[in-house]
Amino acid sequence: RNCLYRGRFNALIKRLAENDQFKQLISLPEKSSKNMKDVELVLRFFAYRDFDESEKYADNLTEHLNGYMENNQGMSESRIAHLEKLFTETVSLIFNTLGPGVAFRRPLDAQNPQDSRFTSAMINGAIFESQMISVSRLVESGNPQPNDLRNRIVSVFSNQEYMGSVLSSTAKRAKVIKRTRLLDDAIAVQGVADGIAR
Repeated sequence: RNCLYRGRFNALIKRLAENDQFKQLISLPEKSSKNMKDVELVLRFFAYRDFDESEKYADNLTEHLNGYMENNQGMSESRIAHLEKLFTETVSLIFNTLGPGVAFRRPLDAQNPQDSRFTSAMINGAIFESQMISVSRLVESGNPQPNDLRNRIVSVFSNQEYMGSVLSSTAKRAKVIKRTRLLDDAIAVQGVADGIAR
């Protein structure tokens, strides 16, 4: 993908993958970094953040990411600057709210996620996607950060629909929409909880 798609946007996602807080949060093994899994995660955030419920979508992650890259090769400098700022502020808020070892991972006790320890395994891509998207909407809204933001984010793990949307068949349209909508509702960001299309 890096060889196929050149331009400002490709340079952006490679640059953002080097963000220190981001690298601490995803904590990928060296092999995954060499395979550019970190860059793919950045791309996944942007591609699904812009997901439109009405667009043609084949329930295929790779196809969606490739299509997004192809459609954004000529992204404007102003848009690049906006996305870079949004990504950096979103990662910073998640780093300071959830922190490494909790962000993008599932709790061992989904019935009591606020007090649970979190899995030490690799991050879950669907959880990463939904947390990044919903928190980015809070950042972009300009609304004050809720004092209980951590509890709001992790509380969604006790919802069986959310867990189902991040643990199996995660690329299916209905699950892509469901997981972010549920987390939007949990965070209760004004103006974003009614739908994920932007």
